[in-house]
Amino acid sequence: MNKKELKKKMKKYEESHVIFWKGYGHLIWRYDTGNTVQLCDIEAYKKRQGIGKRLLRQMVNNLNSDDAHCIYGFTAEKNKVAQAFYKAVGFTVSLKIDDLYKKGGAYLIVMPYSRAKKI
Repeated sequence: MNKKELKKKMKKYEESHVIFWKGYGHLIWRYDTGNTVQLCDIEAYKKRQGIGKRLLRQMVNNLNSDDAHCIYGFTAEKNKVAQAFYKAVGFTVSLKIDDLYKKGGAYLIVMPYSRAKKI
Protein backbone atom coordinates (compact mmCIF):
# COMPACT_ATOMS: atom_id res chain seq x y z
CA MET A 1 0.00 0.00 0.00
CA ASN A 2 1.33 3.42 -0.88
CA LYS A 3 0.67 6.73 0.87
CA LYS A 4 -2.06 7.74 -1.60
CA GLU A 5 -3.94 4.47 -1.05
CA LEU A 6 -3.56 4.84 2.72
CA LYS A 7 -4.99 8.38 2.62
CA LYS A 8 -7.98 7.10 0.64
CA LYS A 9 -8.55 4.36 3.21
CA MET A 10 -8.26 6.83 6.11
CA LYS A 11 -10.80 9.19 4.53
CA LYS A 12 -13.48 6.51 4.73
CA TYR A 13 -13.12 6.39 8.52
CA GLU A 14 -12.76 10.14 9.02
CA GLU A 15 -15.98 11.13 7.28
CA SER A 16 -19.18 11.46 9.22
CA HIS A 17 -22.50 11.43 7.41
CA VAL A 18 -25.57 13.32 8.51
CA ILE A 19 -29.26 13.14 7.79
CA PHE A 20 -31.00 16.32 8.90
CA TRP A 21 -34.71 16.93 8.64
CA LYS A 22 -35.34 20.50 9.75
CA GLY A 23 -37.79 20.59 12.62
CA TYR A 24 -37.97 16.80 12.88
CA GLY A 25 -34.61 15.27 13.73
CA HIS A 26 -31.11 14.24 12.76
CA LEU A 27 -28.90 11.18 12.56
CA ILE A 28 -25.08 11.07 12.38
CA TRP A 29 -23.19 7.94 11.35
CA ARG A 30 -19.84 6.81 9.98
CA TYR A 31 -18.23 3.74 8.49
CA ASP A 32 -15.94 1.92 10.90
CA THR A 33 -13.49 -0.96 10.73
CA GLY A 34 -14.56 -4.53 10.09
CA ASN A 35 -17.34 -3.51 7.71
CA THR A 36 -19.30 -1.93 10.53
CA VAL A 37 -21.27 1.29 10.72
CA GLN A 38 -21.25 3.38 13.87
CA LEU A 39 -24.46 5.16 14.78
CA CYS A 40 -22.99 8.26 16.44
CA ASP A 41 -26.10 10.30 17.27
CA ILE A 42 -29.80 10.17 16.60
CA GLU A 43 -32.44 12.54 17.85
CA ALA A 44 -36.08 12.98 16.95
CA TYR A 45 -37.15 16.49 17.92
CA LYS A 46 -40.77 15.34 18.12
CA LYS A 47 -41.03 12.11 20.07
CA ARG A 48 -43.18 9.05 19.36
CA GLN A 49 -44.06 10.00 15.78
CA GLY A 50 -41.89 7.43 13.98
CA ILE A 51 -39.20 9.96 13.11
CA GLY A 52 -36.34 7.98 14.67
CA LYS A 53 -37.33 4.86 12.76
CA ARG A 54 -37.58 6.83 9.50
CA LEU A 55 -34.15 8.38 10.11
CA LEU A 56 -32.68 4.89 10.60
CA ARG A 57 -34.40 3.67 7.44
CA GLN A 58 -32.91 6.59 5.49
CA MET A 59 -29.43 5.82 6.86
CA VAL A 60 -29.74 2.15 5.88
CA ASN A 61 -30.86 3.19 2.38
CA ASN A 62 -27.72 5.34 2.09
CA LEU A 63 -25.30 2.59 3.15
CA ASN A 64 -23.02 0.76 0.77
CA SER A 65 -23.93 -2.87 1.43
CA ASP A 66 -20.32 -3.95 0.80
CA ASP A 67 -19.22 -1.80 3.75
CA ALA A 68 -22.08 -2.53 6.13
CA HIS A 69 -22.07 -5.91 7.81
CA CYS A 70 -23.31 -4.56 11.13
CA ILE A 71 -24.59 -1.30 12.69
CA TYR A 72 -23.60 -0.49 16.25
CA GLY A 73 -23.63 2.33 18.77
CA PHE A 74 -23.89 3.05 22.46
CA THR A 75 -26.67 4.32 24.67
CA ALA A 76 -26.39 5.63 28.19
CA GLU A 77 -27.23 3.16 30.92
CA LYS A 78 -29.72 5.64 32.39
CA ASN A 79 -31.46 6.36 29.07
CA LYS A 80 -34.30 3.84 29.27
CA VAL A 81 -36.31 5.61 26.54
CA ALA A 82 -33.46 5.19 24.03
CA GLN A 83 -32.96 1.56 25.03
CA ALA A 84 -36.66 0.85 24.45
CA PHE A 85 -36.49 2.59 21.06
CA TYR A 86 -33.45 0.60 19.92
CA LYS A 87 -35.08 -2.68 20.97
CA ALA A 88 -38.33 -1.73 19.21
CA VAL A 89 -36.57 -1.12 15.87
CA GLY A 90 -34.54 -4.33 16.06
CA PHE A 91 -31.26 -3.58 17.80
CA THR A 92 -29.92 -5.95 20.40
CA VAL A 93 -29.11 -4.00 23.56
CA SER A 94 -26.25 -5.85 25.20
CA LEU A 95 -22.90 -5.61 26.89
CA LYS A 96 -23.04 -3.07 29.66
CA ILE A 97 -19.83 -1.05 29.82
CA ASP A 98 -19.27 0.67 33.16
CA ASP A 99 -17.94 4.24 33.07
CA LEU A 100 -17.86 4.48 29.26
CA TYR A 101 -19.27 7.98 29.47
CA LYS A 102 -18.21 10.74 31.84
CA LYS A 103 -21.63 10.50 33.51
CA GLY A 104 -21.69 6.70 33.79
CA GLY A 105 -22.10 3.43 32.00
CA ALA A 106 -23.54 2.56 28.61
CA TYR A 107 -24.91 -0.35 26.66
CA LEU A 108 -23.66 -1.52 23.28
CA ILE A 109 -26.42 -1.68 20.68
CA VAL A 110 -25.97 -3.92 17.64
CA MET A 111 -27.99 -4.82 14.54
CA PRO A 112 -26.89 -6.89 11.56
CA TYR A 113 -27.24 -5.07 8.24
CA SER A 114 -29.49 -7.88 6.99
CA ARG A 115 -32.00 -7.04 9.75
CA ALA A 116 -31.58 -3.28 9.32
CA LYS A 117 -32.69 -3.53 5.68
CA LYS A 118 -36.12 -4.54 7.01
CA ILE A 119 -36.67 -1.43 9.13
